[in-house]
Amino acid sequence: MINENDINIKKANRLDIIKLNFLCEEDDEWFEGIKIMANDLLSSYDEQTLCFIAFYNDEAIGFIFGFVLHKQTLYPQFMYVKDEFRKMGVGKQLMNALETQSGCKTSFIYYKKILREYFAKQGYDADEGLEIAVKML
Repeated sequence: MINENDINIKKANRLDIIKLNFLCEEDDEWFEGIKIMANDLLSSYDEQTLCFIAFYNDEAIGFIFGFVLHKQTLYPQFMYVKDEFRKMGVGKQLMNALETQSGCKTSFIYYKKILREYFAKQGYDADEGLEIAVKML
């Protein structure tokens, strides 16, 4: 079993973003979406776009990306972790890297209702009636 110290979180460069195309199998429900996101990131990667990739033994196992709005508000856009690495703290480490390295004071996220508890555990004000959560960083 792996622990959080076995996971390396790295700010993505263009070469790392290409690796996102190989993150999941073709039968994964997110396969097409991740390929589209990786291509979009490659074509529009700038100082307002942040992407971090989680590695285990040099294998990409997850990623997160988001945008910095008006140099003060973080807008996490998408996070994916391979099935076999879920519930091991990888998502938490990715979110923490995005939040701490953004330099922002506030994070604003839209989420699916089934993820309300997850974001509440991460410190977001995720009321049961909301699908938008805010966190002061």
